Amino acid sequence: MAGTPMCRTLGLVLVAVASVGCRDPILASPAATPVAPPDSVPYEIVDLGTLGGLYADGRDINDRGQVMGMSYVADGAPRAFLWDGGVMHGYGPLDERFPAIPYAFNAIGELAGLSWVTSQYYHAVLWRDSTAQDLGTLGGPRSYANALNSRGQVVGSSGVGGTADSLHAFLWDSGGMRDLGTLGGSGSEAFDINEAGQVVGWSNVTSGAVHAFLWQAGAGAAGAMQDLGTLGGATSSAFRINERGQVAGTSETAAGQTHAFLWSAGVMQDMGTLGFFGSEAVALNQRGQVAGNLTRPYESHAFLWDSGVSTMLDDGLSSHETVVHDMNDQGQVVGRMKVEPQNGEDRFHAFLWENGRLYDLGALGSESQYANSSATAINARGDIVGTSGIHPVLWRRVTTPPTRQVAMTSR
Repeated sequence: MAGTPMCRTLGLVLVAVASVGCRDPILASPAATPVAPPDSVPYEIVDLGTLGGLYADGRDINDRGQVMGMSYVADGAPRAFLWDGGVMHGYGPLDERFPAIPYAFNAIGELAGLSWVTSQYYHAVLWRDSTAQDLGTLGGPRSYANALNSRGQVVGSSGVGGTADSLHAFLWDSGGMRDLGTLGGSGSEAFDINEAGQVVGWSNVTSGAVHAFLWQAGAGAAGAMQDLGTLGGATSSAFRINERGQVAGTSETAAGQTHAFLWSAGVMQDMGTLGFFGSEAVALNQRGQVAGNLTRPYESHAFLWDSGVSTMLDDGLSSHETVVHDMNDQGQVVGRMKVEPQNGEDRFHAFLWENGRLYDLGALGSESQYANSSATAINARGDIVGTSGIHPVLWRRVTTPPTRQVAMTSR
C-alpha cells in the first residue's frame, strides 16, 4: 500500500549564530559569522506517508531523488521502503512472519539491511527490487549489512560460529560472502565501502583493544586488512571512506579523550575538539571535508573540518544544540537542532548548514505528532530526507520562489 504524499512549500528559517572565539588555535576557526537574513532559500516539504502503519522514517536519498526508509505496515511489522516518483513501494522480508529493516542505500536504488529468519536470528539482505535476497552468514546464526556500493557489493558483520558466536566483518558480492578476518583479535565489523571495493570498520587486535581498519583486495584471494592505528590511545574505529581512499573515524588519544580523525595516505590526522570534551566524525565527502559533532556531557554541537581547520556550525550554547547526520560533496551539512521549547518540552527541527549559515527546515506541523523533525541525508542537488514526527519527509529544493514564505528568525 502506497502512502499518499502531501506537499507544502516553504522558505528556510535562518538561524544567525554568534562568533565563538577559538579555543584550539591550530585546528580552530570561529563559528559562522552573524548575518542579516537573506531571501528565503526555497524548499518544498513532502510528506511521504507510510505503508499503512502509524509510523515511518526517511533514512537516505540518492542523486536520482529516490528515498529509502522504514515503515510499519497495517499489522504493525516494520518493512523497508523505496519512495520513487511520488510512490512508496514496500519491500518484502525473507519471511512474512518477521520484520525487515534497511540500513544502506546506493546510487542505483538498491537497499541492504537485515531480515529476521526466526524469532531470534536475522540475516543480511539485499533488495535489488521488492524481493529480499538472503546473503547468508559466515557460519554463525546471524548477520547484518551496514553499507553497499553501486556495484552491489555489501559489507557488514556476521557470526562465524562457535560457542562465543564471534562476529567478523564480511564483504558480499556475486561470489558470495567473504570473511575479512580480524587484526589478530576475536571480532570485527565493516561500516563502509567505496566504489573501488575498499572497506573500513573496526577490529579487535591481539590485546583485545579495538582498532580502525582498511581492507582492500590484494594479490591473494583473501585481500589484506590494514591496522590504521590510533591517536595515541588504546582504541579507534573507522566509519566512512571516500573514493580517494581517505578514511574518517574516531580514536582515543593518549590523554584518554575521543577525537575525530581523517586518515589519508598513511597518516592519521587529529581534528581536535575546539575546547569540548571530545569529537566524532559522522560524514566524509569526496573533497576530504569531514562533518561531525563536538561533545560534552549530554550535549552535542556540529562542526565542519576542511583542510586542517574546524568550524563550529552553531554558537556552542547548550540551548542551541546541533547534531550532524550527513553532508554532500558541496559541503552542505544536515542534521537536527534544538529550537524553542513548546509547552515546557524540548523541541528539535531538521537543519541545513550551507555557505556559513544555519537554516531551520521546520516540520510538517505544530501538532505533537509532527512537531519534531530531523534531517538524515542530503544528495548532490541539495534535496534532503528525514523524519517529521511520525512520517518520513522530503525537503525538495525548488528553482521557483516558494508560494508561501515562513517568517525568518534569528538568534
